[in-house]
Amino acid sequence: MKSFVKSFVKSMTRPLVSWYIYDLETGEPIGPVPVQEASCFRKKHYRVALTELHACYVSTVFLSLDHQFGKGPPLIFETMVFTYDSRDELDVARYTTRDEALEGHKRMVERYTHDLERLAAEAPTHPTEGASHG
Repeated sequence: MKSFVKSFVKSMTRPLVSWYIYDLETGEPIGPVPVQEASCFRKKHYRVALTELHACYVSTVFLSLDHQFGKGPPLIFETMVFTYDSRDELDVARYTTRDEALEGHKRMVERYTHDLERLAAEAPTHPTEGASHG
């Protein structure tokens, strides 16, 4: 019972969330840092990559807040795919390092470029082509 209490108390003293800042020169995260330092940083610099495609765009950002929440290496970069018209999220992936995030961004761009080309090739050439009317 004592070991359970000790581990419980230890887990309660560990922060539930960790904040990071981004070194603009090296591209490396620094942290964990106090939330005040991270919140000042987030207002200025966070975009890592942006690619605009025909029907959507791929955005990769530095999150500042660790989205792993203490269970493994920090997930502090995120790639998301959005539609232009409704800004709905089509896809999301998170990463620990800037290099992983840039590679993930590239893969996401390739995936959605390929998917859009495939969908365009499969689309009917006339609005009513392939439509079934009962």
